[in-house]
Amino acid sequence: MPSVNRQSLILPYGTNRWDEKIFSTTGGDRETLSFECRTRFVVIDPARRAPYRLNGGGYEFPEVPNLRLLPRVWDQLGYLEEHFLGLCGTWAKYQRLFIRCYFEFIRARVEAEKETLSSLIASFGDLYEYRDWAFSALRPFPQAYAYAPKQPAPDALPTAGDFVAVDIAFWTGEALLVIDLGNPETADPFQRRRMERIRNAGIAVISIVPDVLDGGDMMRLRDVLPESFSSFWKGELAPSRPFVDTKLGDIAPGVIGF
Repeated sequence: MPSVNRQSLILPYGTNRWDEKIFSTTGGDRETLSFECRTRFVVIDPARRAPYRLNGGGYEFPEVPNLRLLPRVWDQLGYLEEHFLGLCGTWAKYQRLFIRCYFEFIRARVEAEKETLSSLIASFGDLYEYRDWAFSALRPFPQAYAYAPKQPAPDALPTAGDFVAVDIAFWTGEALLVIDLGNPETADPFQRRRMERIRNAGIAVISIVPDVLDGGDMMRLRDVLPESFSSFWKGELAPSRPFVDTKLGDIAPGVIGF
């Protein structure tokens, strides 16, 4: 069972099932807590202030992707796109559409900034190509569960009821960001209360109405997402790819789990 610092952020994702059988706390003190989570999750250390990017590794692929079948950057990015689509709800049309638009947005931004991105890696010779910067984009977590207790208490151990389901989550390095794929003006009372609880926990929410995604114009995301999503390579010294030695047996305990 993972044991983490009490300041860590636990972010379960990739499932539409959530109850006390999925998540429970098994012990803890003022400094640490031990928990059991029977779905995918990541543990984020806010003190590191490091964004969760596509190149961060820790993926739960059953086996290492065969890179001979994925020779080009866009092939590998497409492999990741399909992976994230598989983490969306089966009937979650707009989660899946967001992932499609988001990855098209990444490709479009890289191509639009080809000259800039090429200049950033010129000193590395042929080690990289400019498209490698695509993997510096922030990593989405579909069907995530944000920690947002109704009555926060400093010494309380988290329970399943303290987490709220969200469509998509990102860790920007500074904060958790939630994407709500609905229209606030037509949201039902339950959805309004859910988003109010998220905001009361100090979590930023960006509502993306279905019309933005239905049109298929992925560049409209640039108007609704923070600037850091458009210039996602900033802060990276060099690009990297996420597929090296990534398989179930290599996943570090306490970083990602099931």
